[in-house]
Amino acid sequence: MREALSPEEWNQVRTSWPLWARPNQLPPASDWQTWLLLAGRGFGKTRCGAQWVIDQARTPGSRIALVGPTVADVRLVMVEGESGILACSPPDFAPEYEPSKRQVSWPNGSIATTYSADKPRQLRGPQHHKAWADEIAAWRYADSWDQLQLGLRLGENPQCVATTTPRIRQFLREILKDRATAITRGSTYENRANLPARFFDRIVSKYEGTRLGQQELHAQLLEVQAGAVYPDFGRETHAVPWQHQADLRTLLAVDFGVVKPSVLFAQQVDGALTDGARTMPDHTLVIYDEMHPDGTPTHRLIPQIAARLGGTTVLADAPNGQQWHRYVPGDRGVRLAGIYCDPAGDARSQDSGHSSVEMLRFAFGSIVRFETTPSERSVEAGIERVTLALSPAMERPPELYFAERLFDSDERRGIVASLYGYAYPDQAAGRRTPSGPTKDGEYDHAADALRYLVVNAQNARHDGDWRKPTGVRWGR
Repeated sequence: MREALSPEEWNQVRTSWPLWARPNQLPPASDWQTWLLLAGRGFGKTRCGAQWVIDQARTPGSRIALVGPTVADVRLVMVEGESGILACSPPDFAPEYEPSKRQVSWPNGSIATTYSADKPRQLRGPQHHKAWADEIAAWRYADSWDQLQLGLRLGENPQCVATTTPRIRQFLREILKDRATAITRGSTYENRANLPARFFDRIVSKYEGTRLGQQELHAQLLEVQAGAVYPDFGRETHAVPWQHQADLRTLLAVDFGVVKPSVLFAQQVDGALTDGARTMPDHTLVIYDEMHPDGTPTHRLIPQIAARLGGTTVLADAPNGQQWHRYVPGDRGVRLAGIYCDPAGDARSQDSGHSSVEMLRFAFGSIVRFETTPSERSVEAGIERVTLALSPAMERPPELYFAERLFDSDERRGIVASLYGYAYPDQAAGRRTPSGPTKDGEYDHAADALRYLVVNAQNARHDGDWRKPTGVRWGR
């Protein structure tokens, strides 16, 4: 066909999306506010989003939001990618991309602005007629979706196209239930004619028939099974041969647990790190040690933490006239960069007049932090963040690992036993149950400490400086 057409005619045919699209790659005919395109890898989701944006930009003066998981994702996939906006635009309606301004501009005055879902605050304030939200199930912050929706308030018919491979996210469940959502589902196999044979030989054949393949190829939303909070956690995926490395930052997480504390010791990867057969991406967390001393209040816990770090403590005069422990580093070369703890530990005891957080800060300084934002400190939000860190995608490894020896530990309250045993309560026989996982006094303490670690470490990273508190986020 191409030989029979002039270059101008061929360009017109090549960029006419309805001629090439499969029926389920075109917007639904129904009245919708959100078009959720829930499809497997290689389905053509990016092309769908890009073509829809180009079509919306033909209305002069349109304001469009382009939101991806990270800055790099927006630029390299949504805008400059092989199926992105620039590649799909016809020559007679080609936009100009200005990365420094975060803008894609069309000749008729329409403008698309790029945003990173890693920075929800970017979306506070701007208004848009339309939006394309890509890979929303991989967004770290549900607040990014909320802020995007609040900004869709221009024109008579604000709309958002959300393209994603599914993962268990509460806000994704809410989108699915919304009556204003039109849902399109699709699998990798539907686009097989346009995908390299090697992709099917190497990737599809490897994951077909697996739980991950159900999610990544067939776009099935895999709900929690048998009550387990983290059903995909396991030795095969998350165990690594790890010893403490002096050149990496060390982070601690503390759940005070009244007199059943849990302390996790972790290291954070700086830059990609290859460990045997796997490569850990930047900012990966590795839990390498743990403590769960029963019957140990905070003033006795601090010397034990110091000893585990290779240091010691000395008694010093505290502001309240008492003597408290102060940490003295040893010669092991531990780069202690953050201690993330239970927000409840900031409450002062009626008997002593001081809090566990105050004692920790006296011992270790301002690196002791806790999350104060209500939406960030909730159990549900923390579970989503841990789930995302534990979950591999086909081309991306997990961002959370555990030293192999922890899988061999007989510690009954250990982090491995806790993640295997941490579960939602049995809702059989019509029993009324709480909304969150069971607080059994055994598995929940280490699981809570892990939430504090993941949420605070990620927030410290995205706030730009992990060395010190930023604003009210880290508490008093």
